[in-house]
Amino acid sequence: MAKYIAAISGGPDSMAMLDMFKKHIVSVCHVNYNKRVTAQRDTNIVENYCKHHHLKLEVLNVTKTMYENYEKQNNNFQAVARLIRYDFFLKCAKKLQIDNVLVAHTKDDFLETAMMQKKRGSATLFLGIHNKNTYQSLNVYRPLLNKWKDELITYCNKKHVIFGVDETNDSDLYERNRVRKALSLLSSSAKETEFQRVQCFNKEHRKERRTIHNEFNLWKYLSYDTTVFKDMLSKHKYYVVYIMLKNCDVNTINRDKIQLVIQWIEASHKNTKLRIDNDLYLQKIDDFIKVVKQ
Repeated sequence: MAKYIAAISGGPDSMAMLDMFKKHIVSVCHVNYNKRVTAQRDTNIVENYCKHHHLKLEVLNVTKTMYENYEKQNNNFQAVARLIRYDFFLKCAKKLQIDNVLVAHTKDDFLETAMMQKKRGSATLFLGIHNKNTYQSLNVYRPLLNKWKDELITYCNKKHVIFGVDETNDSDLYERNRVRKALSLLSSSAKETEFQRVQCFNKEHRKERRTIHNEFNLWKYLSYDTTVFKDMLSKHKYYVVYIMLKNCDVNTINRDKIQLVIQWIEASHKNTKLRIDNDLYLQKIDDFIKVVKQ
């Protein structure tokens, strides 16, 4: 089995994952956001576990200055927190010359994401969370997407693995928390039924997703030739641009931004630029597009 770093928060999901996969983990990575009174408690939980099991540990204590620097890219706290932790994971992985990180998303997280996508009316061919994706050069693996949170809490209790509970999960401040509360009112069988519905949706669209990814890979190989893009099916253009923006690690990707990029690509004028993120641009040079950072 490959070697990994592991993203460990101190909650039941990540602590269960740490206990299950500790033999394959080279280093544990923990982020203390210093945003709640119990944050240090969770750091202590992770530190004590790593000390007891002789695991290497990297801790990032997020400062006000760090928040301010990242807020220049995005003013949404959850988006900022994600950027901070994944940049930290990437830095740790490069230092250890490891390409893989384990993240403890569960079936609950998968279903919450799918419900949020449905609620927003997202034009997507995949609902939920992928069991593997990438962040720049880092391979992100989610080995617990087949486990409910309750199963992991039971695992921790049975194995005497100490964990902390993030009290901000009960807040209605964030959309995910509101969706989480709504799903918590469902019975176990009702949640499983919803999960299977999402799985059926994803299975039905698997062939089309593969076709679109092949189209994107060819388009990328051809240096994002605008004439090739114009010949694509209208429906496919939307998803191809989405993949392009995703691969560029654009912070905010929404329907309006995707439509703006499509219109810009198909416009007749050449040698122009389009800003897609704070310091990221698409540049049209004759019939080809380059991604440039400024």
